[in-house]
Amino acid sequence: MTEKLYYKDSHKLDFQSEIININKFEDKYHVELDKTYFYPTSGGQSFDTGFINGIKVIDVFEIEGKIIHVLEKEISKGIADSKIDYSRRLENMQHHTGQHLLSQAFIQILKAPTISIHLGEEICNIEIVKKELTQEEVDQVEELANNIIYQNKPINIYYVDESDINEINLRRPPKKKGNEGIRVIEIEGFDTSACGGTHASNTGEIGLIKIIGWEKYKGNIKVDFICGLRALRDYRFKNIAIKNISTKFSSKDKQIEEIIYKSINDSKENLKELSNAKKELAFYKAKELVNDCEIYKNYKIIVKQFETDDIFFLKLIAQELIEHNNTIALLSTNINGKTNLIFCCNSNIKVNMNKYLSEILKNINGKGGGKPNLVQGSGDQSTNLHEIIYNAISLVRIDLDSL
Repeated sequence: MTEKLYYKDSHKLDFQSEIININKFEDKYHVELDKTYFYPTSGGQSFDTGFINGIKVIDVFEIEGKIIHVLEKEISKGIADSKIDYSRRLENMQHHTGQHLLSQAFIQILKAPTISIHLGEEICNIEIVKKELTQEEVDQVEELANNIIYQNKPINIYYVDESDINEINLRRPPKKKGNEGIRVIEIEGFDTSACGGTHASNTGEIGLIKIIGWEKYKGNIKVDFICGLRALRDYRFKNIAIKNISTKFSSKDKQIEEIIYKSINDSKENLKELSNAKKELAFYKAKELVNDCEIYKNYKIIVKQFETDDIFFLKLIAQELIEHNNTIALLSTNINGKTNLIFCCNSNIKVNMNKYLSEILKNINGKGGGKPNLVQGSGDQSTNLHEIIYNAISLVRIDLDSL
């Protein structure tokens, strides 16, 4: 049984212990120490990393009271000098303590208790009992939580016998107890919780709490948050991004949101104008194709290969062509490694364009379909598209002869 020293001191990073057991599992080594400050994954908090005798610790977990340290390389029994990764430990302490603080802030401001937590390596979240959440409410909760951080309140850790636990005003009932009783984390004058995680010594160590998003989840609200070092890195990234965008738009940081919204609206207007222009161009292009097409008996047969990848424009032309009586059209593109096909006919011609499309698609490993008078498909770029289209036209003529 490993002595769990991380319960006694969350700030201890260097320590010496004895390796009492080593097991090889697949290509990794599972190591037990007689005592350890390495925290195993537990209670929503992820494991510590670091080094044992210079060999990297990549995972820590608990099984049947044993703390297993997973190492990348082989190690020998004996005295072990261990070092815990400070940055990861600090982030874990900041987020676990920050979670306690945030959960209590939600209770005090909104009477919304936390029913589950997840302390991820990028984003942490809590699930609170609430149907809706507004930005104004989030701001109030953040204000309270960060004010407690600024007050640098002491955080006390102690054990209480199970029989005495009802005398303490815990935020939520304890899930389990250790050999010394129930471990209590108390943010002095603010929150008292039963918890087995690593925690800060005072609220100032949390640095900052920032709620970065929320969403409805199983009838409640899931709230994403970050603390401390992670919040600093997030702010640094977003600050650089905003400054770079502001430079592109030649504007001040605080004006960028308004300018981006304006730019989006302008883009929508430009796209609308472009769409209208394409529709007008398609009308005249369709008219041109009809005036310069093959006349077969009483039918107008249009075969045209375009040098464009703008399938939307081709479809606009097809939609114009089907308005012309006795007109049937096979439109195609054969560029950028892909063949695209749009076949159409006026509704007075009783043929199914899917028939001709299918005949071509099977030769180019393609897929497609549509209504009888307007179909669309695509496949591998064909080196003999002209010949394939010609064969389809032969089928069209045969069918027209039978009408």
